[in-house]
Amino acid sequence: MPIEYIFIFSTQTPDLVQRYGRWWIPETERDRKRVLDALMKRPKKTPILTLYRQRKIAVRCYGDLLFAVGIDSPEYESMAFELIHLIISVLNDYYGNVTESDIIHRPDIIVHLMEYMICSGILVQPGKASLVKLLKEI
Repeated sequence: MPIEYIFIFSTQTPDLVQRYGRWWIPETERDRKRVLDALMKRPKKTPILTLYRQRKIAVRCYGDLLFAVGIDSPEYESMAFELIHLIISVLNDYYGNVTESDIIHRPDIIVHLMEYMICSGILVQPGKASLVKLLKEI
């Protein structure tokens, strides 16, 4: 399964605040805490970082939002960055210019988007036009 988890964080405060999180792999609470701690402690400008067990996390900031996508293999690095860009493109088309408050006030939009795009950790709907149309119907 290429995508293990996705997180969206707010970067407006000194500590990252998680706004959305979804796991597609079974992990113990201890391992989940390790992943989140590694994300919190990473240097600000690190675009990708290696974690324990040869896993990678693609991290990209857009405005005051930080997106993190966990992948199980280095061969999926570019796919993870493309996924982050697709999410931002769809949300920008839907909101005009997505901000943290959009995600706070309408968390159902991001949940629907992720459920429609990703099934069991596999990207199943990469079409931007159909994703924007789906969100406008909600």
